[in-house]
Amino acid sequence: MKEALVAYALSITDLQRLLRIEDALQKGNAQILADEQANQPHNNWSPIERTDWLLLEIDANILIRPVQVDVALATVSPLSGTNSVCQLLMGAGKTSCIMPMVSATLADGNKLLLGREMRHIPWSRKTSTKSNTVEYFFNIVKYMQKAKGVILALPEHMLSFRLSGLQRLSDGLDATSMIKVQNWLDTRCRDIIDEVDFILAIRTQLIYPGGTQRTVEAHPNRWVVIENLLKMVNSHLWTLEKRFPHSIEVVRRAQGGFPVLYFLRADVQNALISSLVDDIYQGRSSFLPEGCCRADRDIIRRFISEPRVPQDVALQITQLYKDRPATRQIILLLRGLLVHRILIMALRKRANVQFGLSLSRSLLAVPFHAKGIASENSEFGHPDTSILLTCLAFYFDGLTLDQLRQSLESVLKSDDPSQVYDGFSRSSNLPESLKDWSAINLDDEAQLHEIWLHIRYQVSAIDYFLNHCVFPQNAKQFQMKLQASGWDLPLFSGALPKVVSSTNPPGSKYSTITTGFSGTADLHRLLPLNIKQENLPALAHTSTEVLSYLLQRRNREYVLAADYRGKRVSEKELLQMITNRKLRVFIDAGASILEMNNTDLAKAWLEIYPDASAIVYFRGEKPVVRYRRGHEVPLLASPYSQDLGECLVYLDEAHTRGTDLKIPAGARAALSLGLGQNKDHTVQAAMRMRQLKNSQSVVFFAPPEVHQSILDVRGKTSRGSIDSSDVIHWLLEQTCNGIEQLQPLYFSQGADFCTRTQAAIDNREFLTDVDQRENYLSVIKQFEQQTLEQLYGVKSTSRPAILPGTLSPEIAKFKKELDTRRRNFQDTGLAVHASALQEVEIQREVAYEVENVREVQKVTHYLPFSFPGVHRDILGFFKTGRLAADSVAYEPAFTALRRTSLGRKHGIKVEGTTGKLYVSTEFTKTVKFPSEKFSDTFQRPVNWVLWSSVYELAMIVIPEEAEHLLPLLHNVKSVPTHIILYSAPVTRGMLQKFNKLGYYSVPALPPDWEAPFWLRVELGIFAGRSYFEYDEYLCLCKYLGVKEKSGNLEEGKNDESIGSSEPDETSQSGSENVDSEVEANAPITFARKPLTFVHEWMAIRRKGLDFANTPMGYLCQGKILTPDHPFFAKPEVLAQEDGAQVRSGGVRKAADEEDDVEEEFYDDEHVYDVPDDEEDNIDDSQLLADLADVDVKSDDSYGTAHS
Repeated sequence: MKEALVAYALSITDLQRLLRIEDALQKGNAQILADEQANQPHNNWSPIERTDWLLLEIDANILIRPVQVDVALATVSPLSGTNSVCQLLMGAGKTSCIMPMVSATLADGNKLLLGREMRHIPWSRKTSTKSNTVEYFFNIVKYMQKAKGVILALPEHMLSFRLSGLQRLSDGLDATSMIKVQNWLDTRCRDIIDEVDFILAIRTQLIYPGGTQRTVEAHPNRWVVIENLLKMVNSHLWTLEKRFPHSIEVVRRAQGGFPVLYFLRADVQNALISSLVDDIYQGRSSFLPEGCCRADRDIIRRFISEPRVPQDVALQITQLYKDRPATRQIILLLRGLLVHRILIMALRKRANVQFGLSLSRSLLAVPFHAKGIASENSEFGHPDTSILLTCLAFYFDGLTLDQLRQSLESVLKSDDPSQVYDGFSRSSNLPESLKDWSAINLDDEAQLHEIWLHIRYQVSAIDYFLNHCVFPQNAKQFQMKLQASGWDLPLFSGALPKVVSSTNPPGSKYSTITTGFSGTADLHRLLPLNIKQENLPALAHTSTEVLSYLLQRRNREYVLAADYRGKRVSEKELLQMITNRKLRVFIDAGASILEMNNTDLAKAWLEIYPDASAIVYFRGEKPVVRYRRGHEVPLLASPYSQDLGECLVYLDEAHTRGTDLKIPAGARAALSLGLGQNKDHTVQAAMRMRQLKNSQSVVFFAPPEVHQSILDVRGKTSRGSIDSSDVIHWLLEQTCNGIEQLQPLYFSQGADFCTRTQAAIDNREFLTDVDQRENYLSVIKQFEQQTLEQLYGVKSTSRPAILPGTLSPEIAKFKKELDTRRRNFQDTGLAVHASALQEVEIQREVAYEVENVREVQKVTHYLPFSFPGVHRDILGFFKTGRLAADSVAYEPAFTALRRTSLGRKHGIKVEGTTGKLYVSTEFTKTVKFPSEKFSDTFQRPVNWVLWSSVYELAMIVIPEEAEHLLPLLHNVKSVPTHIILYSAPVTRGMLQKFNKLGYYSVPALPPDWEAPFWLRVELGIFAGRSYFEYDEYLCLCKYLGVKEKSGNLEEGKNDESIGSSEPDETSQSGSENVDSEVEANAPITFARKPLTFVHEWMAIRRKGLDFANTPMGYLCQGKILTPDHPFFAKPEVLAQEDGAQVRSGGVRKAADEEDDVEEEFYDDEHVYDVPDDEEDNIDDSQLLADLADVDVKSDDSYGTAHS
């Protein structure tokens, strides 16, 4: 019976073949006719043995070619018996034919294949990891194995499942079920990977960030320095164009703003760096402090210009500005930007092609897969790369109307709106009527739109928006990370411990290997070492086959896309050049069309090309046909789906790979080139012309920067002729350069994989053994946050790439191979040199050079704490003004501050304070973290203070507590405590209202009451105030332990008495009113470096907003303040300000004895008792580094702090 059925099936395949031949004859398609006649079916495989393949032929109306059989068999059973990759020419049916053949063979009920019933099970960090979810996932997988099915998986889903189990382990949760399921998959799966070169590329990396999320170090200087450096770059472009006319292309856009740069040679890059260093050295920038002597500038110049700094210079650098950390950070940042070439690498990137904005995701720049195609989850990991590219992306795109409105609303809230707005209008072409801030009405949409048209691309306006609305909220890093890369995708037995269970009995053996195929082998040297390139001998010619097509005479033509002056042509002019050569297909592999989107290009090209009836292009991921009259239909619903002879065809960069259209056999295509374009990218694009070998052809179009690069590579002059042979030579050179640039990252990823895998091997019992678990976690949890000293300092240290100790045989073999390759690495200057820059590249998910981005899956939202009610001890304080001993309801404010990671870093000492300022326990609670760990990110604003007039104590409470206490004051004659409304003064206007705590109180404070200096100082530090009165200046300096020295403020030793120095004669009211308690009760400073701590704490409180030009900012920078400074100028009309008269919630009366009023405001409904077994669950000792995941978004629920 089987033989009869097979014979019947074979007759069907013969009939189908004859029908295809007849169709080719009728349509005159000579190539298809020749292919069908040449293909002799079933000569190297038996249909009766592989009936699934025979059914595939019938279903797909094809005949399997002999080469496809060879590749399929090599994929099913590689000769080496190990993980391997086979190469096959693109367009030869890898995905449509070979993948189903392999799937049908391997899905036998014992092994589970990734590619019969098909299922797709996505997994991300948002997926629940509860046991029932994992069990359901496992049941689906088991069912698919039993049903001989196929699971289709994306690499990020596979890596995410692996990391999810490790994340549970890191959070202290039971991860046994997920680890067991992962182990089951590792021992049962049979993985087949299509497009191996893409899936296993170095750019494939998944990150699970965790821990505290903080604004980057040295903010806001981190982005201000970068913005100023970009302005300096712009100022040198005219000179560089004149000096190096063949080395740089500067495209100045009609709308103004920052120009588009194309670096053609390295000489102009070096000249630019030298010019910037000289500007800094000569004092033509604001980076170095005033009065910096020549000797110091000489040292700094060498430090920010020389890759290898001599030992004496390195030592001198460490001694510079030890008491001015902000200046040291700027110098380190300049070294990173200039010496490590981060600035140059960012300027070489192409906006909207390699990076750009995806405002629906983030206000920071994100990686782009292709022109206009933003990555969905990836981001730039290195902070300086991210900031630089964000600036350039906004300069390229300009501000949106909503962003301009947001900026002007921020201007309105500033201290001097007119001055800020004048900075926008001064260098713009705004009409005179719109240059005066007093004439601006933010509710006038027409006026706002007019302003937007004139300043949307203005750098100063964009910088203001970035500095106030983007970087403070978004330029942040997580503390820790878990990561996985392409090295984790090929099945490898050492990746996870072998968990003995009923599903994995001891001694069980399964052939679990990973095989795959790809159309190119260019990057085979960058494949993970746990998979090998094993090409079939009969296909050894594959790598150069398409190049041989391009060398045929009909493909030799090359066109310089430039005008008569050698300058870049506009996009419409480029379309005209293509039309003049009667080319109907435009393959934009070089992303030459940036200003127009695909729809705009389709309209423009149809207008230019009069003989075309329609154009086919991609709108999103769907090919559509646009007719000359503007009507659009899907390609499959049009009469052109099988014949595009009457149409124009435009393939944007994103669709130059994996797209298969029925382009006529004799069609000619324009193929654009771009800087950095490699051989694989170009060959993939050219092979969209499936008949390139026989009848179709391409014409290369190169912009001026590519043309100059080709001339340099070939050693030709501008008069030399160029054809496709020169282009191929250039492509091979670009490919080699690209591989070299990726080498340091390859070594780093390989070392990281070996380290993590060896840790799993060394700690196989980590699921049950606590010590092994801690050892394992200490390896796989890696630091995300790095200081500028760690990144760019001369003596930066890092842990060894592979941990010392005994290595397993496989890992030892990998390590030896990595070491050998590293020693043999020939660095020509294109690769990253410093280990700090390697860290730049070990980042997110796709792309080259310094931004090698990673796909990041952020943490999920955390639940807020619920409000349990007012604690009995707080009510007792409210009634009596006395504190209960050993209460868990409150604690000293600086004790709570000490528990933050910033407090631990700076060694906060409560002994350095008066000890009279407290916070309620509820104030320290925001959202629930795993293991009750604390985060700096979620900090409540200080708004309500309880003041005990009897004992002069203050307690910060939350609004819910204040709301419950306020009703208790009704009809009460006198109380020992007052509820005071407070807000940290961050503007001069707020200073008059809130600084002395007299704006609003219930009940009213006595008319002669003044807040003591210690309260203003400690409350101001804790709440993050930016402004203070001059009469507090000396008191604040004493409290912080700083003294005047050589025209600056310097921190004293941390054991120095704060009150040891005499008051300055210039302080009149301040010296007379300094509260004696500050001197008596604070014998030592509250932090090792108080100014540094306050500077970093203010950055957290101000959410990254710039506070440098405020009194507290000056103080943190060590600048001396005087009474006549504009900060302390009094308002001209003080009486007109709201709140100039003290408002209160009741009549001011003297407090009576506390015992007389206890019963009058006692209310059981608002009180909760302390259970007998209640303990203080806040650990005041030094905690481990925060490793809990943080969700930085806030909501309106009770526990959400302003982060």
